[in-house]
Amino acid sequence: MRACLLLFAVLSLAACDSGFSGNPRDNQPPDTQLSVRDTSLTDNLAEEDRLTSTVRITWSGDDPDGYVVGYEIRYAPDGESINTIPWERTTTRDTLLLLPIPSGGKVADVQFEVRAVDQLGAVDPTPASAVFPIQNSPPSIRLSTFDLPPDTTVGVFTFAWIPDDPEGPANIAAIDVSFNDTLNFTRVPADVDFATFILETSDDPSDTVGTARMFNGRSLQPTDFYFDNIRLNADNTIYLRAVDKTDTTSARIEYTWWVKPVTGTILYVNDYRKSTNDVVSAFHLDLLKDYLPEDTK
Repeated sequence: MRACLLLFAVLSLAACDSGFSGNPRDNQPPDTQLSVRDTSLTDNLAEEDRLTSTVRITWSGDDPDGYVVGYEIRYAPDGESINTIPWERTTTRDTLLLLPIPSGGKVADVQFEVRAVDQLGAVDPTPASAVFPIQNSPPSIRLSTFDLPPDTTVGVFTFAWIPDDPEGPANIAAIDVSFNDTLNFTRVPADVDFATFILETSDDPSDTVGTARMFNGRSLQPTDFYFDNIRLNADNTIYLRAVDKTDTTSARIEYTWWVKPVTGTILYVNDYRKSTNDVVSAFHLDLLKDYLPEDTK
C-alpha cells in the first residue's frame, strides 16, 4: 500500500512539473465570401438583362482562430482603379447600394469588394470581389392632384410634384420647370417638390406677359428663380420633368390653366371648399369693402 502511495506522489509531481512547449501561433486573418460567387456577372448577363443601378449585396465571413467583428467595403466605377478607393467600415452583412454610372452614361460595370475584420484587427488579405453590370433607368414624375391650382388663378399659383426613380430617390438630381416652352427649362434643386409662383405687379394694364418668382415649400421661402413668360389673361401650361444623376430626363408632364393679372393691391383668395362656398365668399367680400380704402375697392 505504501509503495502505491509513493508511486502516485511521484506521478503527481511529474504531472505538475510538465508544461506547454513551443511558440504561440500567429493570429490568422479571416476569410470573406460574397453571396454572388461569380467574380464578374458581365459574362453571364446579356446587355438587355443588366441590373438596375440599385443593387442589394450580401456577404459573410469566418475566422479560423477568433471571430469576425466587422467588414470593410468599397466599389469603383468604370475606368477607376478600385485600389484608390478608401474602405468603408460596417458591421452589417448586406447593403442596398446605388452603384455609380458616369454622368450621361447608360451602362457601367462596377467592381465591388468586401473584406472581413477579426477581433484583433486583422483583415482578409484576399477580399471577396465581383463586377456588377448595371444600367440606368429613366426617372418619372407626376403632379400631386391635391395641390393643383383651379382652372383660373389671379397672381398666385401653386404646384406640387412627386418624382421617382427605379434606382431610388437619391438618384434624382434636379427638376426641370418651364412655362409655355417645351425647349427651354429652368433646373431647380431636387428637394423642391412644392412651389408657389407669384406674379410681379405691373403698372401697365396692357401687358400680355408677366414675370413670376418661385417660392419654395409651404413656408414660402423665396428663391432666385424667375419665370418671365407667364401669359396674362390667357391659358398657361407648366411643363415638368425629373432629371437623374446621369442627366437622363423623365417623360414630360404638363398642366394647363388660365392666369389673370393682378389689377389691384389687395388679393382675395377663396379657399373655402364646401357647398356654402358662395355664401361665405360674399360675406368676406362685403367685409373687405367695408374696411378697404375707397380707391382699392
